[in-house]
Amino acid sequence: MHFQNQLDKAKEELKAGLKQKAANRLKNVINVFPDEMGARHMLAELYYNAGFLDMAGRYWYLSEPVSDEIKLSIEAYNKTINYSPVQALKDIKYRGDKSGLPKYAAMRLQQLESSAAAMGHTIPVFTSKKNIKPTRKMKNKLYMKLQSYFFKLIVLFLFISLIVGVITVFVFLFNL
Repeated sequence: MHFQNQLDKAKEELKAGLKQKAANRLKNVINVFPDEMGARHMLAELYYNAGFLDMAGRYWYLSEPVSDEIKLSIEAYNKTINYSPVQALKDIKYRGDKSGLPKYAAMRLQQLESSAAAMGHTIPVFTSKKNIKPTRKMKNKLYMKLQSYFFKLIVLFLFISLIVGVITVFVFLFNL
């Protein structure tokens, strides 16, 4: 349900003309829900309508090229990356389980990985991103760090004050 809520918010933002905000939201949705192709398709359409064919191709790369606009965008993207499968894998940053992808997308990803391996490159592995709320332990670590920095700042201030005081005393004594 969270996925659909995020897509609905992105659609509302697009209607309101907030394209950058919608694009950021869709990129975050892709990171959290990598198997859902709807967000990729929506983001690709946004870029295509804005005239960024290569960026549209980047997000349509795992989609089956059923229309000329998808084919054109994917070709523009391929030209941008010089047909490099390694660069395509880095740009796609697929963070999910490939078994959850549609057949065409899984096949396309497998082709990229095998092409990159055949060229002697390592296949980039991206860990999945999760929304992590700060725990009490994390908050305590932050509090302790802040205390440590504050203490160091006070000691530094006292040290500088001491040096300025000693210099002032010497100036006073020798200028009499």
